[in-house]
Amino acid sequence: IKNYLRVHPSALVDSVRVSSISIKRKIAEITRGYASRADYAIDKLAEGIAEVAAAFYPVPVVLRMSQDTTEYQNLIGAQIFSKQARHEWQGASRYYSKFYKQAFALECKAIKKAREDWGLSNIEILIPYCRTPEEGKKVLEFMETCGLKRGEQNLKIQISCDIPSNLILAEEYAKLFDGLSLGSHVKENPMSLEYAHPVIRPMLKEVIALTHKYHKTASFLSQHSQLQSNFVEFLVRQGIDSVSVDTDHINAAREQISYIEQTVGKTGHKTGGKFLSLVVGCAVLAAGLINLGAGCAFTGDKPDNEAVTRDEITPAEIRAQVIKEVTAKKDAEREAGRSKLKISGFVP
Repeated sequence: IKNYLRVHPSALVDSVRVSSISIKRKIAEITRGYASRADYAIDKLAEGIAEVAAAFYPVPVVLRMSQDTTEYQNLIGAQIFSKQARHEWQGASRYYSKFYKQAFALECKAIKKAREDWGLSNIEILIPYCRTPEEGKKVLEFMETCGLKRGEQNLKIQISCDIPSNLILAEEYAKLFDGLSLGSHVKENPMSLEYAHPVIRPMLKEVIALTHKYHKTASFLSQHSQLQSNFVEFLVRQGIDSVSVDTDHINAAREQISYIEQTVGKTGHKTGGKFLSLVVGCAVLAAGLINLGAGCAFTGDKPDNEAVTRDEITPAEIRAQVIKEVTAKKDAEREAGRSKLKISGFVP
């Protein structure tokens, strides 16, 4: 927005509130050549969105909508329209409010232009800070009036799970949206637990399962430095559909996830009870044979001309043979539990 739009969206649709002569001149100079300031905003936003979407087409690119007014604080006219970020002024509640809905309509029309006019149908939308399912319905209804109808031309709209209500009411959100994006990227609440904390895991497991119940996607968004190996394995075991990381950590994340997928598969493979019984049984047998062999000794003199035949097996040889068989069966079980690495399946 800063590099392409340069002007606060509200300053382009509400010129009455722009009283500064210098700001008016700057806006007039920047929007010169366009039929209207709204056209300028739509074109510039669409260009910025399209640059990213085109680079990865046809791979889906998820666009996170603006979260709060602080994102515009360095734009021309921001001092007029931007307010101190408040909880009630973050995310979805702004989109249909009388203070911002005209500006949000520009964002929606820019996405529509990039998707439909320029053919970048791989663009998907992510709604942040949606506090209640009712709020989500209002957002979807307003977006539809702007030409973005969920499901139309395969448009997918996801929700970002930023607050506790998103997890608690996950099933309701899964009915409304095409996917739920989990993650530890939100730092506004210092009292919140990290997603990797063991207390959170049962809830994440339930959310992923509920999402898949309605045939929707579950993704995880975080900086790779925050993803502990055991937590990534937990996500893969639960069937997470995608993990998003910073561009600096893409290669490391791919290596880590591919290793986990090869080792445990998406749902994981537990050692079967029959195999464990076999291992225990073989171990008991081996111990018995070794003890039996250790207690046997030839006390008489062995004739010098009596050769040792291959049929005579020592306790050490028996033990080595049992260990070899058990190891081979264990390796076969582990190999059967691995999933093949598919390089073509990586998503940038």
